[in-house]
Order: sequence, then structure tokens, then C-alpha cells
Amino acid sequence: MSTPALDQVTWRGFVDALSVYKQRFSGNSGQDLAYVRCLTALEGLSMSERAAHAADIVAFLNSWAARVRRDEAPGMLGGWIREQAEPLQRVAGLTIADDLLPSHIGGIAALYASLMTTGRAAVRNWSDAANSKALHQLVPGVFVMWDKKIKQSAGEYGEFTRQMHRLARRLIRDGPYRA
Repeated sequence: MSTPALDQVTWRGFVDALSVYKQRFSGNSGQDLAYVRCLTALEGLSMSERAAHAADIVAFLNSWAARVRRDEAPGMLGGWIREQAEPLQRVAGLTIADDLLPSHIGGIAALYASLMTTGRAAVRNWSDAANSKALHQLVPGVFVMWDKKIKQSAGEYGEFTRQMHRLARRLIRDGPYRA
């Protein structure tokens, strides 16, 4: 199945892609369980408290094939979360479809870049995928996971976030459900 350009994704196409994911991948590898387990461990915690759960985030990353070192990554990630607790908290109440999200894209991109720099300095194989997945676990409503393949067509993370915002808004507008 080819991937349509984001501006061509329809509500029906989105739902169909989710169905394909569910049939082909969901539940087959344990990834969904690891994802939910990590989200649940972090739910309701302050950013400082989430920093203490960096090992849980690393376990999630590795269950999703990030292959980051368990002896290097938790310390780096926990320290970074503590250092960036305020900016993370500023975006924690938003979602990718929020009207206010565009005014925070600079901060979102800065958080992404900061973790990427810190991660690569401390963890030999820290990647775009590990970076976005860790941020997603910290602020799931805002940080959309990506990898190097998506990055090739989406540009920098700030622009990718802008694209995901537009896509989310359009799918909500065009979908059958109204808030």
C-alpha cells in the first residue's frame, strides 16, 4: 500500500490505515502493550516524577526497536527531563489539533533539538526515532513519533509538527464525529 501525501489523506483512508495496522501489527509483537505500559506508568506524574521513570521510557524504546543502551540512556534521559521540565510542562496541556499549537511549534522544535543533541552526546545510537518516541511518551498529545524515513519527506521536526497539526485539524473537520 503506497503512502499518500498528507494533504490527500481522507478520514476513510485514515481509518483504513488504522485497520491495516491493527490486522498486521497490533498485538503481534508486544509493542502495543509496551506502549500502553509506559503511558500508564507516566500518567498523572509531574515532569520531575516522570524523570524518575526514564528506565520505563527506555524499556518502551527498546521494545519498539530503538536498541538504545540501558546503561547509558536512562541517566541521560532522566537528567534531560529534569532540566527541561518547565518547557515540557508548557506544552503538556496541548494536543496536536489544539488551536494554540502553532504558537508553540518553536518551543516544540527546540525541545526536540535539545533532546537530540543531549541524546547523541551520551548514547552512541540515539536516533530520530528514539528521540520522538521518548518525547511522545512524555507529552503524548503533542509529540508525534517519526523515524528517518518519515524525516526524509517531512523536513525538520517543527515543520513535521506543523504538518501533523494541519492533518489532525482536517481529519477532525472532515470526520463523522463532532466535538
